[in-house]
Amino acid sequence: MSYKVSLFILFLLMNTSCLFGQQNREGFAIVFGLSQPIIFDGFNLAISHKTKKLTFEYSHGLGLKIPESLKGDELESQSADLEVVWTTGPGVGYNWFKNFDTRLEFKAHKNRVRFFDEINTDYITYNIGVGAYYRIFPFKKLGLVVEPSIRYWPLIGSTLEDDEFIYQFNGVNYTHVAENQDFIINVSIGWKF
Repeated sequence: MSYKVSLFILFLLMNTSCLFGQQNREGFAIVFGLSQPIIFDGFNLAISHKTKKLTFEYSHGLGLKIPESLKGDELESQSADLEVVWTTGPGVGYNWFKNFDTRLEFKAHKNRVRFFDEINTDYITYNIGVGAYYRIFPFKKLGLVVEPSIRYWPLIGSTLEDDEFIYQFNGVNYTHVAENQDFIINVSIGWKF
């Protein structure tokens, strides 16, 4: 799905949420990402706390496997399988409207890559980026929350030398460039306390 379609869906959700009950934005929430188990065969949990003006959050994901349909040209040409063993990090944001905030996020991701079913490498990437989040409360009196988000996490570094892994297979030299998260679109569901 293109980011334009995702932005349209996010905009649509934001505008239709006025039909449903609105909760007080302040307090704790625990949400689970839906794309992680559905698309990536993994898991993600985020805990956030909203005050009147600020949002503080921490998220952690496990066992995210990149499906064939989302592999880039480099991974495909090197018959590579990529798993994000874990992804973790905090964020802090500003509440612009009752249920909308933007966040500065700091993330680390442990990547495991297997090339040509023979060569393995593990490394950690580091990202600092921004995210936009919107909370929808489908039921006026319940704490159920749906939270669509779009994030941009550019790569700032990795544990690979020069952010590259160079190896040889069948006499040919190959270079794997550290994975970059770039745009991430997700919908999470959970509970606000």
